[in-house]
Amino acid sequence: MLDGVSSRPSLQRPVRPAGTGVAPRPTSSAAAEAFRVITFNTACGNSKITTDQADFPKLPFYQKVLQGAPDAPILCLQEVGNAQKDAVEKLAGNGQFRAVYMRTGVDQGNMVLVPKRFEVLDYDADRFGMAQVTAAVKSVWDWFKGGVKPNVGQLVEPRGFQELRLKDTLTGKSFTVINTHVSYQQGMQEPQARRVFAAANEAAKQGGVIVAGDLNVPTADTNSDPRFDAVRALYRDYLDVGPKGKPPGKTNIDYVLVKGFQGLDSKWYTGDSLSLPGSPNAQTVSDHYAEEDTIVFS
Repeated sequence: MLDGVSSRPSLQRPVRPAGTGVAPRPTSSAAAEAFRVITFNTACGNSKITTDQADFPKLPFYQKVLQGAPDAPILCLQEVGNAQKDAVEKLAGNGQFRAVYMRTGVDQGNMVLVPKRFEVLDYDADRFGMAQVTAAVKSVWDWFKGGVKPNVGQLVEPRGFQELRLKDTLTGKSFTVINTHVSYQQGMQEPQARRVFAAANEAAKQGGVIVAGDLNVPTADTNSDPRFDAVRALYRDYLDVGPKGKPPGKTNIDYVLVKGFQGLDSKWYTGDSLSLPGSPNAQTVSDHYAEEDTIVFS
């Protein structure tokens, strides 16, 4: 169902596929057709983060979307609290953007804000369903066999992903955006991610695909732990257009992965680039940094 910046200098990295090749430099005409994607976990689920969820729409990149700015980003959000959802949906009455929400718990969900440049052609919300049930049973069974005790909340939390088919009214091209938040629980993580990328691979048959969100897997260039290899293998054919390396003071587990696009620029919003009442900098606004990536059709 469809519901109604200033910042520090960019932290850039060469835009590379999973192999060693470097993406070709886009032409100036292609650069004019570029657009931004931002993924941001707004941390409703972290009790240590006290930012009022109703205040998030005041952030500068939200305002671009809400006011219908030509350069407004596609905003993929996770852990959106009820107060934020209500505030955004009320503002959507201005007709300048679309707000698409998927509930993943009593007090939170995932949400995509679609700027007026893009037309929503189709939408689906996919809960991990049997993949999650099977993984939960396996996690408990492994625990009884002497493994690590699982986090019960992670076993029962109804996670999933949103899949939107969009049309770019500037270029006439259509593409798919997938917004997700995958569990950090070992044993739950891979089955959920496998379901996400199965959907992404299917969507890629129709054109470009963007997979954005919190995968709860550190980037390979910051953490080589083999426990994450199975999940990383699922997106080895995707281009990671995010900044390279580790952001200040945090582990990077947020991604924008693409097929059919090239990356032009990327950054995290850190330090005083973001602030809200009671949360003076990006580190206190959320336990995640907002990641912004500028991309263009290949």
